[in-house]
Amino acid sequence: TLFGDIRKLIAAGQLGAAESALRQRISEYPTEAESWVVLGDLLADSGQLTKAEAAYRESVRLKPDLAAGWCNLGYALHRQGKPQEAIRSFQEALRLRPDHPETLNNLGLLQAEIGDWSQAEKHLHLAIGHKPDYAAAHFNLGNVLMDQRRLPEAEQSFRSAMVFAPDFVEGHTNLGAIQAEQGRHGEAVGNYRAALSVKPGFLPALTGLATSLNATGAHEEALEILRTAIRAHPRESGCYFDLAEILLSLMRFDAGETALSQGLALEPQNAHARNHYCLAIYAQGRQGEALSCFEALLKSDPDHAPALYNSARILNDLGRTHEAENRLRAVLRD
Repeated sequence: TLFGDIRKLIAAGQLGAAESALRQRISEYPTEAESWVVLGDLLADSGQLTKAEAAYRESVRLKPDLAAGWCNLGYALHRQGKPQEAIRSFQEALRLRPDHPETLNNLGLLQAEIGDWSQAEKHLHLAIGHKPDYAAAHFNLGNVLMDQRRLPEAEQSFRSAMVFAPDFVEGHTNLGAIQAEQGRHGEAVGNYRAALSVKPGFLPALTGLATSLNATGAHEEALEILRTAIRAHPRESGCYFDLAEILLSLMRFDAGETALSQGLALEPQNAHARNHYCLAIYAQGRQGEALSCFEALLKSDPDHAPALYNSARILNDLGRTHEAENRLRAVLRD
């Protein structure tokens, strides 16, 4: 069919050819609502959400009972940050077709994002009920349960997702995160590695793997994983901060200071990292420089309790006990 051929062009990345074919079809059959839906899909996939929304609106104007048009309109609205309009579109799609798994999944995902957990669970369970092998719905349900700290149930949902999609990168990663949070770092390492075998540069899996390796005592491998993450994502400040945390725990203060400096160059207002940067300087015996570092942090964040406490320690070391006492009193007031 024509639509099948167009979708093959889209799958092959020939978006220009697909759009040209669609617009030619629309020029010949301007009232064919399904053509407008496929055009909307193409525009949405290429990030042209405003144009996609217009195409979907035209589809439901031409054919108000076209459930796919309402569902995809809801998707475009959701991606543009218009949750209430999106919910109304999904609800209209479900009025027309109550058993449509994709609409149920999309509505559940949106409800989870706005914190309506009970409705999110309801619609995701319905999606799975109508399509038991729907890996994305199992995954989204896992996220809803994970956000509510219902970790055993979330773990089961992620496992179900991977039964139907064994190479589900995000599923392996989130399962690893649950296992790590429960102290099951050996199992977490296996899942993070599974995710990275499919998508080697996937940042959440890289950082999760490093954390779990470090927890199992494989410190050097953890450091190398974080260096790999930095090479793949040099603008991600968190990678440098994670690297520094392990280095400081191993008392490699000079290297930790360097990593923190690199991270702070990307995220200079991170007070937690600035505090650790000052501590790394202090640990190397550079008291005056460390005190100046803490003073600069307190100038921008006067109530930062760790900086108040740590600078008080240095003041006490320097014999400035009255100033140190005043800072400790400030900490106690907080």
